[in-house]
Amino acid sequence: WDKDSCEDAGFIKIDFLALGMLSLVEEAVDLIAERGTAGTGGEPVVGGRPATEVEATAGSGVVGPDGVRRVGGAPDLSRIDFHDQELYDLICSGDTVGIFQIESRAQMQMIRRVRPRNLEDLAVEVALVRPGPIVGGAVNPYVTRRENQRADPNYRVPYDHPLLEEALGETLGVIIYQDQVLKVCKSLAGFSDGQAEGLRRAMSRKRSKEAMTSYEGAFLEGAKAKGVPEEVAKKVFLQVVGFSEFGFPKSHAAAFGLLAYQSAWLRYYYPTEYYVGLFNNQPMGFYSLDALGRDARRHGIETLLPHVDRSAVRATAEGKDLRIGLGFVRGWGEEIAERVVAEREANGPFKSLPNFLRRTPAALKRPAIENLIWVGGCDDFGLTRRELLWQAGLWLGPETDPERTGGREDHAQMEMALPDPYAGIPFGDMDAEERMVSEYRMLRFSASLHPLALIRDQLPRGTISSGKLKELPSGSTVRLAGIVVARQRPQTAKGYVFVLFEDEDGPINVIVKPDIYKRDRTTIRMEPFVAVRGRLQKDGETINVIAFEVTGLRLNGGPVKEGRGTQSGATTTRPVTNEDEFFPALPGTQEWWPDRGKVEKKPVSTPPREMEREDSGPKRSEEDKGQRQRQRALEEAATERRREARKEEGQPELPKAREWWGKPEVAQKGPFAYLTALRQAPPETKSWG
Repeated sequence: WDKDSCEDAGFIKIDFLALGMLSLVEEAVDLIAERGTAGTGGEPVVGGRPATEVEATAGSGVVGPDGVRRVGGAPDLSRIDFHDQELYDLICSGDTVGIFQIESRAQMQMIRRVRPRNLEDLAVEVALVRPGPIVGGAVNPYVTRRENQRADPNYRVPYDHPLLEEALGETLGVIIYQDQVLKVCKSLAGFSDGQAEGLRRAMSRKRSKEAMTSYEGAFLEGAKAKGVPEEVAKKVFLQVVGFSEFGFPKSHAAAFGLLAYQSAWLRYYYPTEYYVGLFNNQPMGFYSLDALGRDARRHGIETLLPHVDRSAVRATAEGKDLRIGLGFVRGWGEEIAERVVAEREANGPFKSLPNFLRRTPAALKRPAIENLIWVGGCDDFGLTRRELLWQAGLWLGPETDPERTGGREDHAQMEMALPDPYAGIPFGDMDAEERMVSEYRMLRFSASLHPLALIRDQLPRGTISSGKLKELPSGSTVRLAGIVVARQRPQTAKGYVFVLFEDEDGPINVIVKPDIYKRDRTTIRMEPFVAVRGRLQKDGETINVIAFEVTGLRLNGGPVKEGRGTQSGATTTRPVTNEDEFFPALPGTQEWWPDRGKVEKKPVSTPPREMEREDSGPKRSEEDKGQRQRQRALEEAATERRREARKEEGQPELPKAREWWGKPEVAQKGPFAYLTALRQAPPETKSWG
């Protein structure tokens, strides 16, 4: 049964809402208590220990009601300052990534215009960006009236009818909360409590619009009896019907607004602990770990790579920075990471890669170990990452070798000082581009730089950074490039698509009209790196870009075409490169192998062909081999005839198909190859609609 059927049958219906933010807040508060940093935000502290003489002299901790200065403990979030104007300034600036309920693209845009200054305003902000207020036409009137109130303290809020002032006074004359629908119906149409309850139930149903329409006649008649003009009554009822899409009760919005403020408070005063909790409670919210890590770095919190001797299973605080846990590495998981951390805590740090391999469980296979090496987890062993990968291969051998089981077992092993002629072969270290690609492949996010930081000089001509948009006048045509963070296509947006992407300076909100989306649909939906040309639109503190064109980001160094036309119209042909010098041919496909009989199905034979089946082993193999040789000779002869025909006609030799016409080392180091490698392991992008 669905919820409506359960309610109709008389069952008690309770909705349980799981909020990851509650787990995050709890973890952050526990970490603050564990690190002994509580009280630095000026808040009351629960528990804690008395400060030492040195700490008391330095002013550490807070003075409790008993006059004793205490250090540590946990912050009491129920007694923090809920009128912290510095914190509200931060919220109103739109710097809300990772904050509960007000982090989305739409909330960022709205909060710069609404500018909440207390918990009541924050509750309205949380409830405003919902389908109900949007479809009911409440958003733009509320924002406009809010701005008029700030500009003129004597501004009088207009109401559709004086009877609505009491019901809608706190929300400036528009319906934002579910509770207000009931008040409007009672005040304007004289509904009884029973009619209002029936309307409330209709609002929560899947087909609420049809159910609510059935109340239209009674609403109009009741409004007429109170002297309300028919056009006003119809206008208000349309707002009520539109609100049935989805809206918050005031109690729900107030609770969410409180949690939004508490999460913003934690991020402002205890950013390290907050981001640790944010990393450890994913997936959650509007952003991927890649975007959250960049936001942490913008707030001065470095995200340190996993380390075999310093990382725990999950993310941890290391000074003021965040250390990524071993469980984040691809192929690990929490169970293996817990066993490795337990071994390290019991017997001390790992001293070298062989020491690590001897002490860790055999369940930790070679791919997982190599993934840790790729992201720098073993950098302190004194070798380059490629040298460590080479040693891992010498110790463990290939995973596909059936004669080896990873090169080790779960029992004590004795180290023997035997010479290994191959162990000391030197290999160069990875460059910045290779490290970036490794992070995306093994962690699915970057822990250091923005991916475009390494190719900022190679971006298309005319590309500007988002940090310069504030200096340009509204209406300017701009070109931007960045990494896609989120895509939205709300049902209430009439075909418009909203793309949030980031360059090095921060997020950019791009609005794509329906016709542009239809033309560039594949790029918008699939490309992780995009270039946008559009018109800059400014509305107060809100900045958008109305897209003219959305293309995949392309850089120099891609495939080159042979025989381009010159300015005079003549065609030039580059000398054909000796391809075997740079790209040695791969061996042909092997169609027979020594143990083929183990997997080859036996042919189904009939009695008349018994003699043929008996001697079909080596003889048939020889016949197959001869047939392949004849086929190859025919193909080579046909190719030679085509080549001779081209020479007679004066046509140039056609080179073999390939993706790069230069030297291999140039292709591997170019921006095209770097961006292509990132596309093969793209950052996570969240999409809705």
